[in-house]
Amino acid sequence: MFKKVIDYPNKITNPDGRENTNSSIDTEIDTKKKKPRLCYVVILNDNYTTMEFVIWILQNIFHLSLEEATERMLYVHKKGSCRIGPFTYDIARTKADYVHALANEKQHPLRCDLELEDDNE
Repeated sequence: MFKKVIDYPNKITNPDGRENTNSSIDTEIDTKKKKPRLCYVVILNDNYTTMEFVIWILQNIFHLSLEEATERMLYVHKKGSCRIGPFTYDIARTKADYVHALANEKQHPLRCDLELEDDNE
């Protein structure tokens, strides 16, 4: 944070009609940038999407290696869902939309959700 002094003309009229003779006004400006909130894409299990398609999605959209993609696919298959990420919200939303579009195009019911990262993670 730093303090910035804004110079104004010598005569400023207050709302009550009195003249203010201060020639400057002190303001504090917060210059700290906040980190964007991170988001996970959660792949959901279904009984119809092929394991090969899920691996292909994980490799081509989320850029996982074959080993990582296979491990995540098996986790989804056994546990019901798996978090991928974290990403910024916009990137996570784009990836999730892309997964849905590709799944619809290939006639798979594969779905995914977004999950915001907890502040304490």
